[in-house]
Amino acid sequence: MSLENLELDGRGPIYLQIVRFVRRGVVAGTIQDGEEMPSRRAVSALLGVNPNTVQKAYRLLEEEGVLVSRAGARSCVQVDGAQVARIREALLREEVGDLVSALRQMGVTREEALREVDRQYREAGPCDGSGPCDGSGPCQQGAEAQRGGEGT
Repeated sequence: MSLENLELDGRGPIYLQIVRFVRRGVVAGTIQDGEEMPSRRAVSALLGVNPNTVQKAYRLLEEEGVLVSRAGARSCVQVDGAQVARIREALLREEVGDLVSALRQMGVTREEALREVDRQYREAGPCDGSGPCDGSGPCQQGAEAQRGGEGT
C-alpha cells in the first residue's frame, strides 16, 4: 500500500486529508483488507509533515476500526464488506453535503445542480470500472457487492 498518490490539497487539516485518502482507497478497492500501511515515519517523510500529524491520522483510522496496529509491527487495514459500505455512505454524504453547501453559496438551484450532475455522468460515458459510474456497467456490480448485495 502506498500513499505516493496522496496530494495535499489544502482542504482541511493534513491528518484529515490522509484519513480521507485511505477511506477513498478502501471504498475504491485500491486499498485492500489485510494490506500493510507504510510506517508513520515513512509517510511523514513522503509528505513532508510532522510525524505527529500522521500519528493523528492513523489513530483516527484505528478508532474507526479501519486500521489495526500492534506493537512492533506495521499497521494493517482491517475492513469487511459492511464496513466498506458504511465508509462509502459516509463519504457520499460528506462530499455531497460539501457540494450542496458550495452550490447554495453560488445561488445554484436544485434543478440546475441536478441537470449538471446528470450531464457530467452522461459525459463520463458508460461505466467500465475505470472511472465514474452511471449505474449501467460492471462497477455497479462492485457497488452492489460492497453494499452486501450479490450483484449480477
